[in-house]
Amino acid sequence: MKTELSERLKKYRETAGLSEKELAHSLGVDIALVKSWESGQSLPAEETLDSLCALYDVNRDQLTYLDPDELIGAGSAPETAALPAAAENGKSHGITDVFRKRDRSFAFVMIPVFCAALAVFLGLGLSRGLWHPVWLVFLCVPVVYTFIKALVNGSLRKFDYIMFTVVLYLFTGFVLGNWHPSWVIFLTVPVFYIAA
Repeated sequence: MKTELSERLKKYRETAGLSEKELAHSLGVDIALVKSWESGQSLPAEETLDSLCALYDVNRDQLTYLDPDELIGAGSAPETAALPAAAENGKSHGITDVFRKRDRSFAFVMIPVFCAALAVFLGLGLSRGLWHPVWLVFLCVPVVYTFIKALVNGSLRKFDYIMFTVVLYLFTGFVLGNWHPSWVIFLTVPVFYIAA
């Protein structure tokens, strides 16, 4: 059963240019154990995670939480080939590179979406005086961003369903006046994450 962590472990291994056998040898474990991590059948021990972090020159959050494509430049050949050389030269491909990569994708999607939200806000605010409920369009910006990210990555878990439920709840409360029955929307959050 593939998990995000198992896919991430495989991607970091491949990025480092290691075979499963080489990784197993460097960690002092059996190759079957490496295969079970990458297939999602088992999880590495805490000490092994620390060894993997040291081997890949990343911190625990990067290894277990952050998307490796964002860290390593979507697996492109030039950046992937440059990682071992950067590590040898003492350069880190750490968290600052993640933010640089995220800044580019963030700007590509968020600026047009924010501009559209601003246009709707100003348009309805100036023409109809609907300043109050229309400010909710700004909360839709991160929802749209995570929805696009979920579509691109093919993973529902990338979608910020919690923010979506907050926006939906505020909309039904402010616009439709259904504060009381609308709180039931929040009960769908665990169902979404269990199903995703």
